[in-house]
Amino acid sequence: MRSLKKLLDIMENAAVTAGSVLMNTQQEAKDLVTYKDFLTRADIDSDFILQHYLKKEYPSIRYSSEEAELKDGKHGWIVDPLDGSWNFFRQDDTWGISIAYTENGLAKAGVVYLPKKRQLFLTDGKQVQVKQQTHPNVLPIGISKRGVLKECSVWTDHNKKDPRLTTSLFEILTRYTRYPQIRLCCTASMMAVVMGNIDGYIHPAPEPFDHAAAGLILKTIGGEVTDFDGSPWHPFSKSLVASNGIIHKELLKLVQSMKK
Repeated sequence: MRSLKKLLDIMENAAVTAGSVLMNTQQEAKDLVTYKDFLTRADIDSDFILQHYLKKEYPSIRYSSEEAELKDGKHGWIVDPLDGSWNFFRQDDTWGISIAYTENGLAKAGVVYLPKKRQLFLTDGKQVQVKQQTHPNVLPIGISKRGVLKECSVWTDHNKKDPRLTTSLFEILTRYTRYPQIRLCCTASMMAVVMGNIDGYIHPAPEPFDHAAAGLILKTIGGEVTDFDGSPWHPFSKSLVASNGIIHKELLKLVQSMKK
């Protein structure tokens, strides 16, 4: 039985180390053509740093990241070395690093680091801590208490495989919620729910790297996370509805209405 506290310490140090490198190289970011998605050299560099750091401390734990094939979804690290590559490339601040530790297909510990925002989120599945690096104290956190859907802010994201679904979802959210946005970074969007800045987030086709850590963080502080059918969330859910819990049923009705 591994110590989750020690795991989190290693995960935090790895994320901060990689984040520091990314901060120093963002202005020189260059795009690369790949078979999968938009990518920068920084994605690869961050992946190398994280893999080296984590495997040095825990060589027996399997490492899977967005820049490498997901080898075994049941156990090990699930890492996104740079979520929000397009934002990073465009010199925006909405990008981050995500590290989750999984056992038997379930997330047990998670770290999300948003370097430009200087925010670090950690959970062992029992409690959540948020550190603001420019502030001496731990930040207070809490999901929103808003319950009137028309007054709630709900963000979404692109479905790269079927852009029409993105259009349909955004149209529905425009009709029933207040000023939906697409920020092109699952981890940062879900942390906005964690901080109470927005009330919900919907992703029509996330990858495990996008939400393995973020989903656990949001669930642990009392938010609700499911797939479009309302089934319990896990890192390999094929769709994602995340919220403050109060508006969750209404959001499920909205996404399910697209199937009709």
